[in-house]
Amino acid sequence: SADTIEVGLDDIRTTQLGNVSTGTLADADGAGAETGRANIRSKEGAIAAGNILDNAIAQINEDRANVGASISRFEFASANLATSIENLDAARSTLMDVDMASEMSNFSSKQVMMQASVAMLAQANQMPQQLLRLLN
Repeated sequence: SADTIEVGLDDIRTTQLGNVSTGTLADADGAGAETGRANIRSKEGAIAAGNILDNAIAQINEDRANVGASISRFEFASANLATSIENLDAARSTLMDVDMASEMSNFSSKQVMMQASVAMLAQANQMPQQLLRLLN
């Protein structure tokens, strides 16, 4: 099964920060859409700009928290993958060691059998010569 992690960010350009009830920073002044400046010359304009900034800060903090949570998930997944890789390497090494030990045991056994066969063949080759000596 494929695990997926989805990370999404809202539009956090300064002209888009704020919310529907207070507007965006660009909407704080009639000319703000072009200039990106809020009209804080009046009390109401300053309050509106302050509300927009408060909402913008809250929006950025929420997005930062979401990004931080995603980073934590990635780090956790990465740590799990690293552990899995280490465990698989250890298992592979164990299997290779077992195979190597088994093959070395088989090799030693075959080598002993071959040496015994060579020794028996040498003994068998000496018997006719010993018989000839006895007959002479």
